[in-house]
Amino acid sequence: MTTQNDTNPQPTSTSDPAPSNTPLSTLEALLQTRHSVRQFHPTRPVPRPALEKALSLAQLAPSNSNIQNWRLYLTTGSALSNLTAALTAASSHGAPNIPPVPQKYNHFRQALGAKIYGEAFQIARGDAEARLAKVRQNYRFFDAPVGGVVCMEDFLEHHDSLSVGLWLQSFMLALEAQGLGSCAMVSIAGYEGVVKEVLGLPEDMRVICGLAVGYEDEGHPVNRIRTERLHWSECCVLMGDE
Repeated sequence: MTTQNDTNPQPTSTSDPAPSNTPLSTLEALLQTRHSVRQFHPTRPVPRPALEKALSLAQLAPSNSNIQNWRLYLTTGSALSNLTAALTAASSHGAPNIPPVPQKYNHFRQALGAKIYGEAFQIARGDAEARLAKVRQNYRFFDAPVGGVVCMEDFLEHHDSLSVGLWLQSFMLALEAQGLGSCAMVSIAGYEGVVKEVLGLPEDMRVICGLAVGYEDEGHPVNRIRTERLHWSECCVLMGDE
């Protein structure tokens, strides 16, 4: 990526590794190993104690005025099957109601799509039918044994979604620490009416995203994908005298 001074390009690495056996090294390992899992072991159940431990730890996440406004609906078994069937049917009748990625950032989306559908699934660029079939795996939660729906009440302000995001990252890291993979999916929110009807959610709930949870199928090519990240200096401006 071009910088203001091409003779001094920004480094692309993150930082020096943290000393081993420290809280920082533990956090660093979790952040580096966590990734979006897009194929799970469907018949390997998630232990309830592991879920409850992750949920308990995630409750420590910060929130605006401590309102703790995240709401999570977790489904397994027949409840999950009913949800995936309804979402799959809905996806065959129309695209999800999700705003497009702004043009400024669309190159990130295109690069990810090339990795998933081209590199992992070996789908030809012009094969729209095969690509759509893989996209619809979102609505099966990538065969995860646990499918979640992350919500918040619709009368809350836009900035309150920040609290939900802080909680979600905490929950996903707590799952990762116990050997469980996850994937947050905005696509699920594109069929909010379907989700609310199938799960019987309160009318004032706003669906923010879906969440797949389970044990990663480590041998699947799609799970070997890793996305490139910007150097922090492209996202953060340090102001001051030093």
